[in-house]
Amino acid sequence: MPEWLVGIFCILSGVIAIVTGIVLAGQRLQRVIRIYRRRRGVLATMPEGWGVWFVEGFAEMMVGANFVVACGIVMLWIVLGVWLASLGFRLTF
Repeated sequence: MPEWLVGIFCILSGVIAIVTGIVLAGQRLQRVIRIYRRRRGVLATMPEGWGVWFVEGFAEMMVGANFVVACGIVMLWIVLGVWLASLGFRLTF
């Protein structure tokens, strides 16, 4: 198979990897926000006290941790996509 054809496949794979990372991170953030809102709704019905403070803090830490994971997913897929695309450009040109 000619090198230019392999290069084009690498470039396409890189673009697909970048788009996949962005979509996966967006889905993860939507899921986390939905869970967070559900917990906040439950917290509104609970009586005041240390238990509410603890559950609210845990919910906010979960959102923050999942946001960091989503950012990591995006960065990983973007790095993979850029690497594949640069490999494709080297093989093509």
